[in-house]
Amino acid sequence: YQDSTWLSLMEDRIRLSYELLSKRGSYYLHLDENANHYGRILLNNVMGAENFKREIIWDIQVLSGYK
Repeated sequence: YQDSTWLSLMEDRIRLSYELLSKRGSYYLHLDENANHYGRILLNNVMGAENFKREIIWDIQVLSGYK
């Protein structure tokens, strides 16, 4: 995808899924290091920056190493 197409696609899906999320629900978005910053901006725009709690980072090298 071109960046703008991907952003539009993701924003639509985040908005739709946010409507289904309960007030006490959690939302997880798994992205790689190339798209993480885009995802954070989209989530802030849709859900509000004040609702961000924390970022989880997986260190693959520790779990199984590169193959």
